[in-house]
Amino acid sequence: MSRVVFFGNGDRHRATTQGLNIKHMNIQVLISLTDLIQKRATGTPAELAKKLGISERMVYKYIEDLKAEFKAPVKYSRSERTYYYEGEGHLHLFWEKE
Repeated sequence: MSRVVFFGNGDRHRATTQGLNIKHMNIQVLISLTDLIQKRATGTPAELAKKLGISERMVYKYIEDLKAEFKAPVKYSRSERTYYYEGEGHLHLFWEKE
């Protein structure tokens, strides 16, 4: 069974991909997005959309899904003009053998 696992702040959240609403997600976009968030280098949502090659509306959808489906603590700083993760943690996407 394939699984998506988010490790953050000592918590482990596990869900099967069948239970996640992520069918619209492109894995390369997701990887790039999480990398930019980790580096605090997203820019504004419009700038982020250009960096990722997606619409601004899809930026909001990806951010919403990171929060809702992966329980990632994503925040936006207006003063820094970037998304960031609140607290320590990492988003891991990998195959877990049963």
